[in-house]
Amino acid sequence: MFEGRRFRLEFSEEQAEKAEKFAAVTRCVYNLAREQRETAYRMTGKSPGFGAQCKDLTELRASESWIRAAPVHTSQQAIKDCENAYEKFFHHEAGYPGWRKEGADESFRYPDPEQFEVRKLSRKWWEAKLPKLGWCRFRWSRPFNGQIRNITISKDRRGRWWASFCVDTGSEVAGP
Repeated sequence: MFEGRRFRLEFSEEQAEKAEKFAAVTRCVYNLAREQRETAYRMTGKSPGFGAQCKDLTELRASESWIRAAPVHTSQQAIKDCENAYEKFFHHEAGYPGWRKEGADESFRYPDPEQFEVRKLSRKWWEAKLPKLGWCRFRWSRPFNGQIRNITISKDRRGRWWASFCVDTGSEVAGP
């Protein structure tokens, strides 16, 4: 079973600026993936898959330094999120995927536990080492009680940054 743990991050000014840029790149990649799917479907009746869009992302990163500045895994995760949004729509589990908007969708995800490291500093402070951000401190308030699967970094409307840890607790959900 997966559970979430959310902690407020204490970014330095430099880390906050980088996180803003990473969120902007992630939002842009999501919107480009959505636009590419819609355009391809209108023209050919088929949408490109995750692999094809990741290949296009590689070409885009080679030509655009501001996109290359963000970690590649966070950009690939944006494409995966777009694909999942369309799958949920086609399975009648959600509405039609919308555009990601500045100020409302300020987040990015590190999907692979091999990319980050979490360690305890003191009784109340921990830190996470995140690609291209470095060590980021957060105030620890409750145990993880499992293995961390991914970390989502997000900014709320008040300008505060948060780290949401998806934790595999190892327990199973009881059936009906």
